[in-house]
Amino acid sequence: MSRPSLIFDAVDFGYNQAELVVHGLTLHLTPGWTAIVGANGAGKSTLLGLAVGGLQPLRGAVRAPARVHLCDQRTDRPSPDLLAFAEAGDRAAGRWRSMLGIEGEWLPRWASLSHGERKRLQVAAALWQEPDLLALDEPTNHLDAATAACVRDALARYRGIGLLVSHDRALLDALCTATIVSEGRGWRHVPLRPSAARATVADEARALRRARDVADAEVARLARVAQQRADVAAQSARRLSKRHLGRGDRDAKARIDRARVSGKDSQGGRLVRQMQQRVASAEARVAGLTVERQFTTGISLATQRSPRCVLADVGPFDLLLGPSRQLRVPRLVLGAADRVCIAGTNGSGKSTLVRALVEALGASGTRTAFVPQEFTSAEGLAILDDVRSRAPEARGRLMTLVRRLGSDPEPLLASEQPSPGEVRKLAIAIGLDERIEAIVLDEPTNHLDLPSIEALEAALASASCALVLVSHDLAFIERLTTITWEVGGGLVVATAR
Repeated sequence: MSRPSLIFDAVDFGYNQAELVVHGLTLHLTPGWTAIVGANGAGKSTLLGLAVGGLQPLRGAVRAPARVHLCDQRTDRPSPDLLAFAEAGDRAAGRWRSMLGIEGEWLPRWASLSHGERKRLQVAAALWQEPDLLALDEPTNHLDAATAACVRDALARYRGIGLLVSHDRALLDALCTATIVSEGRGWRHVPLRPSAARATVADEARALRRARDVADAEVARLARVAQQRADVAAQSARRLSKRHLGRGDRDAKARIDRARVSGKDSQGGRLVRQMQQRVASAEARVAGLTVERQFTTGISLATQRSPRCVLADVGPFDLLLGPSRQLRVPRLVLGAADRVCIAGTNGSGKSTLVRALVEALGASGTRTAFVPQEFTSAEGLAILDDVRSRAPEARGRLMTLVRRLGSDPEPLLASEQPSPGEVRKLAIAIGLDERIEAIVLDEPTNHLDLPSIEALEAALASASCALVLVSHDLAFIERLTTITWEVGGGLVVATAR
């Protein structure tokens, strides 16, 4: 039996003819995990859609195995494969449920599941089907460290062709031995682990920029020499002209005639033409060194410390987590300069506590920027439409923030459906566009590429307002917070670090 393969043959694809997301991509993949790496909006999910047949190329062809499965990054609603997995009683289904810690009643109470629990169900259902090609989009989003390790171990057992889109660098390097990396407006297959592939591409880009700088300097030098020679030739031409001589100045005319016959002064003209040819050749070399535009990342936030010492005072009360689960909340006080991390495992009730806190901040009149854990496709499009409808000055200000979070504003504004990472950047930009007194972010690093995370982290570190974060990114929360509200076992415990 032949091994399955995935072939892209000179594939072009774009959501409109004027802007191609994929151009001339040719690759041949066999079983094993391949990472797809690029900035938000580069087209990673588009590549997955082409691979599994959800999208059709404008030109070229994609040849994939018959049995394919796409595990989408969205967790809005259960898919038909999840329903089939929930009803399956075979040994394989039981093995994946056990490995990923999935409880039997999860699917019937989908609406009350955390996004992390939903993600585990998605991954388990995908592996249970044993497709020849498995495309995974952000499988560890929303997952705590222990659960992410379980997912990584489960994916390591897969033996087909795996395509993995993720900003989880540890997961990518643990599973993938090859990388499809975004390079300018195109894609490139590099037979290296993602960290090594990114380093290789970055080194080559730096070398290209240095070569372009050297070539630009050489063009400028040659242009100066050419101008100097042109000035000399012009002086020679003036010396060879008889227009300024009197009619009877036979000696001067004779000298000019002898200079013309000897050809000494015509040498200047030849040198000028030679230099012009060298300048043209140097300019052609520069034109061949295409350097992609780079965006400067880094944002500053319009925040201020509230004159009130206490922004929110909540509890004690019980929050309903499900039909038979509650979260006991003690009295929690958020001060004007507090920096709080809400921590806990998937499904413990963190997002429920966040919603209660945001309601209390709103009731107190605190100017609050809140970005929830997830947006549906409809919500993402509504956010983009809101930005498009704003006055040019306001829209430009927001898109400057988005650009400095690492995304190109032009294709984003023109897109039919922004990526989840782009939606998150838009939401952050909208929420932080006013002088606010509290920032509440639920899993802010989900869907964001590394430069965006670093830019957001630096901005939050310098914010003067209160800050509340829910995140499984330990380095992110350790730098930014000093107080922990630990959620677990139906209780909330507040501690200072």
